[in-house]
Amino acid sequence: MTTTRKNALINLGCIDVAIEHFGNRAELARAMGVSDQNVYNWCKRGTFPTANALEIERISNGAVKARDVLLENENLETDKA
Repeated sequence: MTTTRKNALINLGCIDVAIEHFGNRAELARAMGVSDQNVYNWCKRGTFPTANALEIERISNGAVKARDVLLENENLETDKA
């Protein structure tokens, strides 16, 4: 990944980074063992469910960090309050 490309990913959410890592939503769904509809719903929400944080870190070989997913989820909950 080039430096410019890597810098562009910094501003993306975890779900976006994961889609970029796997190539598309369908490949992410396949890797996670879930339906395309699940991934679509995660995209609408803006992040992965907390329960999937460790799994996405593992299958993405660390491209998406569990702590980042947890922080995104915490920020979503804070924004709702």
